[in-house]
Parts: sequence; C-alpha cells; structure tokens
Amino acid sequence: MKRIQIAWAPNIITRDIPRLLGLILSPWKWFGDRYVRKLERALSSYLGISVYSFDSGRSALYALLKGFGIGNGDEVILQAFTCVALPNPILWVGATPIYIDVDISNFNIDIEDLRAKITSNTKAIIIQYTFGIAPDIEAIREICREYNILLIEDCCHNLGQEFTIDGIHSKAGTLGDAAIFSFGMEKIVSGTRGGFACVAKQHSKVEEEVHQIATSLKAPRFREIVRGITNPIVWKIKEHWGKLGDFIFSLFVRLRLLELGLTKLELEGKQAPWLPYRMPNPNAYMGLIQLEKIKKFNQHRVKIASEYYQRFKTSTLLLINEQNALNKKIGIVSEERAHQFTEPVWLRFPILVENAELIRQDLETKGIFLGNWYTEVIHCKDVDLDALKYIKGSCPNAEWLVERSLNLPTHYGMSSKDVKRITDELEKLVY
Repeated sequence: MKRIQIAWAPNIITRDIPRLLGLILSPWKWFGDRYVRKLERALSSYLGISVYSFDSGRSALYALLKGFGIGNGDEVILQAFTCVALPNPILWVGATPIYIDVDISNFNIDIEDLRAKITSNTKAIIIQYTFGIAPDIEAIREICREYNILLIEDCCHNLGQEFTIDGIHSKAGTLGDAAIFSFGMEKIVSGTRGGFACVAKQHSKVEEEVHQIATSLKAPRFREIVRGITNPIVWKIKEHWGKLGDFIFSLFVRLRLLELGLTKLELEGKQAPWLPYRMPNPNAYMGLIQLEKIKKFNQHRVKIASEYYQRFKTSTLLLINEQNALNKKIGIVSEERAHQFTEPVWLRFPILVENAELIRQDLETKGIFLGNWYTEVIHCKDVDLDALKYIKGSCPNAEWLVERSLNLPTHYGMSSKDVKRITDELEKLVY
C-alpha cells in the first residue's frame, strides 16, 4: 500500500526525477552560483522586490537583523508555537526574543498579548503565517506604525499568498519592512535548503548591508552540496520502496549524507560555526524547477484543504477562541476564520486531537506519516527552552496547542483517495 507522507521531499513529482538524475550526472553543475542567480532573479520577478539568497531562512533572518542594527539590549517580538529557527538568529545578534501567545482560532499571534508585551526596547515584530493561514496583518501593521517598530514577515509557510489592503493588491513578503522565505524541504517550494531575504525599498541602506552580507558569505561545504543532490531522491526511495527504501534511507543517515534539520547546537540556541553560508547551486536548481509550478502547487493545496473540510464537516468540533474540550473529536480551524484576512495557501492542514502523539504513531503503522508541527512551544524535540529565553507558562494557549497538534498533508502528491484514507483512519482512532 502507498505510503502517505507530509515531509519527504513532498514537492518532487515523477517528471522531476529525470532532471534530478541529470543533475547527479553533471558534477559541473554542483558548484558555482549559476542557478542561485537564476533563482534570485526568478523569485525577485515573482515578488516584485529584490531578494538575496542564503543557505536557509534562519540565515536570511540573521542578515536582516544585522542589517537593521538590532543587537544587545534590543527586543524582538515573535509568537510562541514556532520553530527554533526563528528565535535563534535573534539570540545570535545578541537581542532578546519576546514570545507572544497565539490565538487558538487560527494558530497565529494574539493581538492583545502582542500589545501588552511591547516595551521601549522592542525594535521589531516578526509575523508568522502559521500553516499558510494569515494573521490580522492590518492590525499588526497599525501597531508597528503606532510604536515605530519594524515589521518583518516570516513567509516560510506562505510563499504566494496574496492580499488586498486599502485597494492595493500585494503578495506576502511585501507588506512590511522586510521578509524572509525558506526553500527548505517541507516548504511551499523546496530545494532541500535555501532561504531568501528582502527589504522594503524605503530601507535602501539596510538593503545594501544585507546585499553585502549575502555576497561575502563562505561557500557551502562539499557535504552540503552532496546532501542537496541526494536528499530528494533518497526520500522518494523511502516513500515508494518499502523496507528496502527504509534500509537505503538509514544507510544515508549513517553516512551523514541526508539533511535532517537542525543541529544540536541550534537546539541550544547557539550558532553553528558554518552558518551562514551561500545557497548551494543544486538546491537552487531544484528550487527553480518548483518555483515554475508554484501557482499549480498552491491551487492544489487549497483543493486538498477543501476536501478535508468536506470530510470533517459533519463530525468535527470547530475551534473557537478558547481552549475547547475536544471530547474525542477532531478540532479544526473554521473556514470562516481561516479565510478572515485572505485565502490561506495551506502549507499543511492543522487539526487538534487528544493524545496527538499516540495517534500519529498509530497511523505510521498503517503507512500514514503526519506532521508534528509543533510538539513544543518552540519546536523541535529536545530544544532547550531556557537557552531560548522562553518562560514556561507565559504563553498558555501555545502550550495547550502543542499537546494536541497534528498536521495533514496538502502537497501536490496528495489525491482525493489519500484524503479519504487519512480521514477514515483518523475517525477510527478518535471517535
């Protein structure tokens, strides 16, 4: 039976495989920056603003914070229920992350808690579009204007999302003072690695600084180049080849030839000595392949999310603005709330269940591999919350969510049949 997965190079489709094999057989394409520059130009054209490439979204954020002169004594606001990749660059520049609780009804930053935690030391607010669902961006922009605070958009979940504000049509990433994007393996567009920073035109000196940082980066290590080439193919082997695929996958893990996420140093809030570095050319090559399909990818994600809504409609407890008793039901974001500020792009479809981790493990025995964003208020497992300056109990909604959060896949490899299989198996376990 087909394995259904959420994070194993999910955007790679069958017709991409020959191009990836061609890349493996063309080592002269592994080095240099030909495809990196092509991808920068393509993404700049798509967004309508200049972008600068890095090895990852967190390195892009690090460059932005440096460019804006944020450092010791400064505070940067971000939401809890996020990845460690977001607070880390704040710590690396010497600033302090200030965590804001979330609105349970859409998994995004809570506006009231945001206002309450602004101080005279607050220099920037980083806005996350969790799972591709938009927060109240107009209210947040107004707060930033009121307090003269920088607005940095974290667009790692929502590349391609569109807004109409005051009659002006804009893409996510162009609504604040700066933005970051990630082309990591599980994102809207994936090159296994890669991140981008952009700066609003009114900050020309900051843009020059970010450009200078980007162009002076060290080259990627050879291991990172090899990982960029092998990752998508090995993950696809794991997806389709059963136990043999598992064996090949474990072999590549032992050889340290797979990109498996964050390092132990980063889980402790520390900066790995090799970060940041230039985006590897093979990763940019894969990113180019996928950026061509972004409209089709996002339309498919919206279609799959709509099918989840239809499957859950008769039996689901919809999330309101409080910590609901799930009562052996599945909680989801109401369609009205999800679409309140603009149409979601649905990087993943979030649900809430009691005993989320046990259910996820049970489904894996049936060949269904769901996402676990987020199992900690600052993801990943084994993260050092003290080192990341998180005060336990300060974000109760986020702490409630992490005990119950599961995510369903929406990527281009998902079919209506897969949606039915996932929801059928969930209902057997939950109801």
